[in-house]
Amino acid sequence: MNLDLGDITSYESSTTNRKMKYQVLVQAFLFSIGVLFAFTLYDTCMEQPLFPFQPSNGEWTKRWLFTTVGDFYVLSACFSMIVLCSEPLHIGFIWVVLINCLGSPFACLYLINRLRQNNNLSLRDLREYNIISKHEG
Repeated sequence: MNLDLGDITSYESSTTNRKMKYQVLVQAFLFSIGVLFAFTLYDTCMEQPLFPFQPSNGEWTKRWLFTTVGDFYVLSACFSMIVLCSEPLHIGFIWVVLINCLGSPFACLYLINRLRQNNNLSLRDLREYNIISKHEG
């Protein structure tokens, strides 16, 4: 088999292009849901102000209930992206389903599990950080 250096370069560039497309899609998704929720929150605040509380008003209560649920799922989507990028795909998918379907207790359980496995919650690879700080010092 004859391996050409150009083949390696084209393979690496195609992999890099796929990663960049994936990053752009994730960024666009997160930006979109962030902007949509910001408009939803603004609209809710203008139509049904949070203060004074009006728990006896059905429209106010319904509007703020849906806004709060929307807020949870936007935050959950952001956290889910971190989980998916930090774990092997099949494990990450299971955690995402648990977090999105059963809520914050499973987000806490995920973080406890991550802390037990990695001894930290950092998104940065600490081995890389130690190598960098040794070269800087």
